[in-house]
Amino acid sequence: MIMDKNSDNIQVMVRVRPFNGRERAEDARSCVILDDSRPNCIILDAKPDQKAFNFDWVGGDRTTQQDIFEVVGKAMVHTCLEGYNCCIFAYGQTGAGKTYTMQGRGLEINDEDILNRGLQPRVFDYIFALKAKDMNENPDLKYLVTCSYLEIYNEQIMDLVRFRKNRQELKMILA
Repeated sequence: MIMDKNSDNIQVMVRVRPFNGRERAEDARSCVILDDSRPNCIILDAKPDQKAFNFDWVGGDRTTQQDIFEVVGKAMVHTCLEGYNCCIFAYGQTGAGKTYTMQGRGLEINDEDILNRGLQPRVFDYIFALKAKDMNENPDLKYLVTCSYLEIYNEQIMDLVRFRKNRQELKMILA
């Protein structure tokens, strides 16, 4: 399933991260069950009963960074280029994989880093590739690309693009 710009304004998508090295070494057991017959559902193996939760899309532990881009990123870019504001809100507890999904590992151009690139660099690459194509076809076309990059942690909001300058400004705006 690819994100549908014509469906609800807010869509909730879940990515279940694979075990990390420590968890594999400890032979940990997952409490999240994914059932192929219910692709938009996660089942939590809880006591006394399992609990099922439905979402707009669920990516399992084998979901790649490219998969996330294909499902979330491409549709958002096209919606944004049609003039709509778009936002990706990554939420989860520490260690859940938010930073990896959004940023990936490294931005060097080599095979491993390309596979590990997150949603943000993929979206930016795609936007600028489309912009270049459009401008080649129509040299009079003008683009203005702006981006906000905020981190909310422990009820503190940080602008990660202009961190030092706007820190007090952001606190005052949101107060």
